[in-house]
Amino acid sequence: MVRHIYDTYRLQQSTTFDLAELAGLIAEGMKMDRDRYGPQHPEFAADPIGVMRFGLDVIAGDPLYKDRYEAFVKPMVYGDALTWDEAFRVFEAVARQALDHIEQHELI
Repeated sequence: MVRHIYDTYRLQQSTTFDLAELAGLIAEGMKMDRDRYGPQHPEFAADPIGVMRFGLDVIAGDPLYKDRYEAFVKPMVYGDALTWDEAFRVFEAVARQALDHIEQHELI
């Protein structure tokens, strides 16, 4: 997970992205996960967007993810390391925009 947070920040800073296209890709992944893992995770099957939003809240409030991020960044990134707060702020904003788009356009 922490790798996605770092990569999302770097991608968002280096290029513009099409929210509709990103949301469509995320929605397709969520559909595949719901179909594949829905019986094991009925909460996700019933409300995948709600579960994803809850997951963002958990990650934001649990210091374990910050610790894992810092452990990832230290050996992998040369130069100025991107802080957890900077990286997660961008990741969370992009993720919430995509989830809002998925919900508004009923993509899942």
